[in-house]
Amino acid sequence: MILIAIVELDGRIIGCWHRIPQKIKYSETVTFAGQGVDVAVHPDFQGRRISLKLLEITFDISKKNDVSMSLGINTHPKLRKSAMKRGVKNIATLLGMIKIDDVDLHCDMMKYKHNFIKKYGYYMFKTINKIRKLKVFHKYESVQDFYTDNTYNFDARIDDFWCEIEKEFDFIVIKNKEYLNWRYCDPRGGKYVIKQAVYDDHVLGYSVLRFNERVKDYPIGYIVDLLVLHQRFDVTKALLKDALF
Repeated sequence: MILIAIVELDGRIIGCWHRIPQKIKYSETVTFAGQGVDVAVHPDFQGRRISLKLLEITFDISKKNDVSMSLGINTHPKLRKSAMKRGVKNIATLLGMIKIDDVDLHCDMMKYKHNFIKKYGYYMFKTINKIRKLKVFHKYESVQDFYTDNTYNFDARIDDFWCEIEKEFDFIVIKNKEYLNWRYCDPRGGKYVIKQAVYDDHVLGYSVLRFNERVKDYPIGYIVDLLVLHQRFDVTKALLKDALF
């Protein structure tokens, strides 16, 4: 199910707002949250409170479909400011980690606006990391002879994994077989590389990888999802190592 709100004028769509309802675990409650995936207003009509009208329509549609919460990632300064005025709260801060083998090549291919400053910053962090000799997972040795393997769909074992891990989270999207196969295994959603760590036919964790090929000659790999059993740092290490190398 997808919730879509639109504003029309003289037969033209001048604004739209899309949401996908997702089951989430919030404390001890399982409920639906509407994940915002897109919002747009035609340039000729921006500044006329069209987005607020879309928001009102979206809230009304969500209420009628028993969607009790809203969930989204927003990095646009103006939209963040508007959301804060409406009482929207930040529940988490997103942190990105990046591994660059060739700083010069990366900055040149990405065509950053302030290329020199970006290069200087990356080289500075690279030097600091070398000095500190950061090895975050070096002390975590494997406690089982598990293996990592490619998979093209999640089977019933992932539901057992989810039942074991969900109690460790106060807020998380319900990542059961139904959700994971919809999110990562339907070819209409794009191509993903899925790895599972398995021991004695039990799933210990999984990772989902994807390539961004917007720059044709410089594909960038992303870890879009990674989840492991509580305190299984050895599994995290194995999945990260597999993704990076």
